[in-house]
Amino acid sequence: MSEPPRLLLVRCLAPGCFHEAVLDAKTLFPDGDRPPPGRSERFRCVCGAKRATLEYLRRRPRPPNPCGWI
Repeated sequence: MSEPPRLLLVRCLAPGCFHEAVLDAKTLFPDGDRPPPGRSERFRCVCGAKRATLEYLRRRPRPPNPCGWI
């Protein structure tokens, strides 16, 4: 049996807000009681909104690279 994804990507859904955070799900939820992927109101953004989408990742996302120099 494979280990569940370790990282949790939280993206704010407030209009005009583009904040997102990559969190260590193993540290946040050591008992394994993780929220399901999809919409959630469990986390608060720095803009004050509580609506977010949750996605579990196996590795860190690559940064946007529009110029091709990274």
